[in-house]
Amino acid sequence: MYTCKKLLVLSLALFLSIPLLITLMPSSSLAASTQAQVVEAARQEGALNWVDSIIVPSSAKVIAAAFRKHYGLPEDFKVNHQRLGTRPLSSRVAEEVTNDRAAGIGN
Repeated sequence: MYTCKKLLVLSLALFLSIPLLITLMPSSSLAASTQAQVVEAARQEGALNWVDSIIVPSSAKVIAAAFRKHYGLPEDFKVNHQRLGTRPLSSRVAEEVTNDRAAGIGN
């Protein structure tokens, strides 16, 4: 079962992949239902953690604001962005997967 944090990470990944998803996948009521569940879980959680190796902090702030606006989340909803080098990021992802904390991976 997905935890709120897993759903939030998945939601952010989906948000950042919207152009690709639109071209590859038709809309469905199942996707809309899942998205509604993710948005509600995000509201209840109040924050998400986002780790990557590319996005600079100034761009992350703009993306976080667009994420909040797109999903109707309040301004006080926190998007905690952390930029890591490739090696530390790879280690972090491996740790998340090993400990079954990655969004949707292995579930």
